[in-house]
Amino acid sequence: MKILISILSKYLQPNFLLIKEFSNQYDKLIFITTPNMNNLKKGYYLEKALGMEENSVPQIEVLEDDIQNIKEKLSAQKFSKDDTYILNITGGTKLMSIALYEFFQDFDSNFFYIPEGKNVVRNLKTNDEVPLSYRLNLKEYFTINSLEFKADNILGRKKPELYRIFNTLRNNRFAFYKVPELDTTQYYGSEKNYFTGGWFEDFCYIRLKEELNLQDDCICKNAKITRNIDQNNDNEIDVMFIKDNQIYIIECKTSVHGLVGPKDTLEDYMYKLAAISNDFGLRVNSYIFTLHNIKKSAYISDKQKEGLYKRMKILKIELLDSSDFASPKPLFDLMETERKRIVAMNTTPPKIENKTVDTPIEDHESDPIFRIQEPLFKLNVVGKIDLSTIKK
Repeated sequence: MKILISILSKYLQPNFLLIKEFSNQYDKLIFITTPNMNNLKKGYYLEKALGMEENSVPQIEVLEDDIQNIKEKLSAQKFSKDDTYILNITGGTKLMSIALYEFFQDFDSNFFYIPEGKNVVRNLKTNDEVPLSYRLNLKEYFTINSLEFKADNILGRKKPELYRIFNTLRNNRFAFYKVPELDTTQYYGSEKNYFTGGWFEDFCYIRLKEELNLQDDCICKNAKITRNIDQNNDNEIDVMFIKDNQIYIIECKTSVHGLVGPKDTLEDYMYKLAAISNDFGLRVNSYIFTLHNIKKSAYISDKQKEGLYKRMKILKIELLDSSDFASPKPLFDLMETERKRIVAMNTTPPKIENKTVDTPIEDHESDPIFRIQEPLFKLNVVGKIDLSTIKK
């Protein structure tokens, strides 16, 4: 008999991927778990993602910080040396991995590890790496992260109309008033909301779906995310997709109110994405898309831009603005270029020169919300007064 043994931990993606990758190479599954992982129902969510009945996989509960306890619990199972063992030691604590490695050394066994952020599986005995062929879909991804989601993938307008609106806007240097459909004074209710920003979400969704050739179960828009343990804890994501087992979440805003302000600022969107990302696994690619001009604007000070880039790096948020959307390159290529740029940045970004404004975007440049206020009066120092000479 071939038995695949997995160590469960907070993030189940390595467990799920190896089980799927070796789906025809084992006869039985066993989970190594801990009291904390049982409280979080990690075994249940992994079974659910695999399409298995609850409690159908045997679980061995151990103390994660007690190597002697772990070995005693393993010995009590009386594993047969006639069987072959496949061990995934990616998850759990270091002591759990060490204990399993030492215990199964005397058995017919192979040990596997999935490095973070890589679609490969490494055989620790041979040190060989083999590419993972299995690819997660959104439902599987959210299930193994103890989450659920509902999405609306129905377009508010047909694809040709969305592209026509966007291309007209781009050709007019992102001057919204030059695009008749985007004159929101002519709409009311849901129509007004749609042409204020919903059309842009639809456009980004359909563009990414077609450029990346994503299946319906790998991309969605208007997603509402809930924790399985608390159905009232909702978060909304404009567009999200999964590619090569990595999740991408996007906040789409046709315009933003500035870098600082009382409500709905660029910083608000950044902190919202950062908070949501905490629940979404080890590596989350978070983006803000806007048709406002931020990166090359002459009306945003160097200090503001430097502060923005620092927060983006800390929060692991990438930004695409109108200067990016003016490019004819595929949207995902622009996303990857921006991600690599942020990763490569030093803690203190280089000084940004605003001597020339190399951008086709003019109308957003003149937006007063980004203008730096000039002082109402100026003082010129022409001399000094010795106050000690003034009598009371």
